[in-house]
Amino acid sequence: MLEAIFLSEGVAPPSREIISLPELQLYIADFGTQQADVAVVAEVDNKIVGAAWSRIVKDYGHIDERTPLLSVQKANYAGEWYLKMGFKIVKENKEDYVMVCDL
Repeated sequence: MLEAIFLSEGVAPPSREIISLPELQLYIADFGTQQADVAVVAEVDNKIVGAAWSRIVKDYGHIDERTPLLSVQKANYAGEWYLKMGFKIVKENKEDYVMVCDL
């Protein structure tokens, strides 16, 4: 999870203890035990360069029982990439977009 956290320029990485916060357990507790849990890690020269995971969760980004959560911080350059790849913004708040791509 730490590898996938987007950090704005000048922001220090969080400590490993962040993953024990109760509000984050919804996304990571027993990951892999729910039917729709999926994760991928990208490596270049045996170094992790990216990670992504999806899980169906009932939080602010919840769409329905068949659509995994995909949110991205507005400051994250990946949001532009998602738009170019066909994702559409379906919800937003001050800091994040919730995006969906019909496959």
